[in-house]
Amino acid sequence: MIRLLHLADLHLGWPPRFIADPTVAQSYAEARWGVFDAAVAAALDPTNRIDAVVIAGDLFDDHRPASALVERVIAGLARVCAHGIALLTVPGNHDEITYGDSVYRTYAARWPGILVNSPALNHVASLRLGPEAVHFYGLAYTGGITEVQRPLASFPRLDQPGVHIAVIHGTVTGSGQTGWVVQERSLPLDGAALAAAGYDYIALGHIHRPGVAPAAGNQRAVYAGLVAGRGFDDPGCGKLTVASIGAPGQLPQLSYLPVDLPAVTRQPARLDGAVSQPDAITQLTSQLNSVPAGALVEVELSGVISQALDTEALAAALTAVTPAAYVVVRDRTSLLAADQVRRWAEETTLRGFFVRRLLEAADGSVQDDGCAADAADRQQLAERALRYGLAALERGRR
Repeated sequence: MIRLLHLADLHLGWPPRFIADPTVAQSYAEARWGVFDAAVAAALDPTNRIDAVVIAGDLFDDHRPASALVERVIAGLARVCAHGIALLTVPGNHDEITYGDSVYRTYAARWPGILVNSPALNHVASLRLGPEAVHFYGLAYTGGITEVQRPLASFPRLDQPGVHIAVIHGTVTGSGQTGWVVQERSLPLDGAALAAAGYDYIALGHIHRPGVAPAAGNQRAVYAGLVAGRGFDDPGCGKLTVASIGAPGQLPQLSYLPVDLPAVTRQPARLDGAVSQPDAITQLTSQLNSVPAGALVEVELSGVISQALDTEALAAALTAVTPAAYVVVRDRTSLLAADQVRRWAEETTLRGFFVRRLLEAADGSVQDDGCAADAADRQQLAERALRYGLAALERGRR
């Protein structure tokens, strides 16, 4: 039995630009370091019985991370190797080896363990881990050399006894898929060919959702996923993947180790009717009281309300009175259906003029210079402009 700590997509050094508050952004950037510290601790914890650590790409968020960051990573990985644990690193598409100043070229001589630098998939090492012979395969995507015009379908495997493990940063595609759209620095992998390759475990990176790759056709191709969130659209899974690989031919068993990191989450909330700013704060506070302490929360408002809300003030109030460390409010409510809006349009004020112009734009009465292609676009743009404009006018009036 081989116990493998499968890492990928740690994106160390990623700047949390989705956080507007610089103090909170710095705090979260420092907290994200916990994912690497947790990975090293998990590898060294004897109760986890880890035999090998594989890094399936995007260890760093950039191909040229800060030298202090690299030194810290090298020191941590060296500790893993010093404890007799095998280590294999595959570059990804963020920390790409293509560039002359790539971290994996600059620090190649000092990189702990096995660093894969082949632009094509090859056998890269055979090691004895306890009673088992373990054969590793991998490649480092290299721009202009690695074939990406069609899904990779050639997966070499030695005709030798032992456990065979492939480590690849790429996207598994469906069997016989045609019309593959080449994405920037993305390596496509033919799922059917990968399933037929005969590997006992395929450690994948690039897709941020953890679990078995659906297109691979078996239970051996696994994505470790993004552990620490990179925004509300990419919240992370908060867990490390451990694969227990038994005798050749047996399916690997997956288990997960939780990592203590600030939660990054979305919270849907609906408001309807005559909801004032204090009403909204009261209603949303009760919903956010259940979020984990220190969480980063995006509140998505929906519904039909009769007055515009000041979302910046609302976010600040919720941050102050809930367990969340940072709250941002996205207003998706509608105002155009409210009677109050029509009454505003009748005012002989700046607000009345503004509302009338937006209502005309929504129904197409105003020439839009081709900016809105159809009625649905005009309606959506008018609602957004009305929501933001009324909130701005309200702030100015106060």
